[in-house]
Amino acid sequence: MKEGATYNVDFESEMTEIVPRTGRVAATYSPAAAVDNPKYYSHFTLSKLDNGVLRLQNYDEDTTTWVSLLKTGQAMQAGIMCWSPELALQAGLCWRGWLRST
Repeated sequence: MKEGATYNVDFESEMTEIVPRTGRVAATYSPAAAVDNPKYYSHFTLSKLDNGVLRLQNYDEDTTTWVSLLKTGQAMQAGIMCWSPELALQAGLCWRGWLRST
């Protein structure tokens, strides 16, 4: 606000709440002998594409797994999500899967 500026305010008009669209992100996984329930950060991560920049989604490192986050799906704000399996990256496969929630 500039000092001395006048602003018109309408206190009688209704306010409308902007609710972001949400979608559901889920992934299938076939348990392997070495990893039966992949852990977030150790085995996979999710990033959201935000204005051209991938932003890592933060979850509790001790309790977040494939079962708790992706087996039945997780509601998230609509957008493009990048699933990055860390085991594949460590093996040099550098594969990324894109999940779109709408």
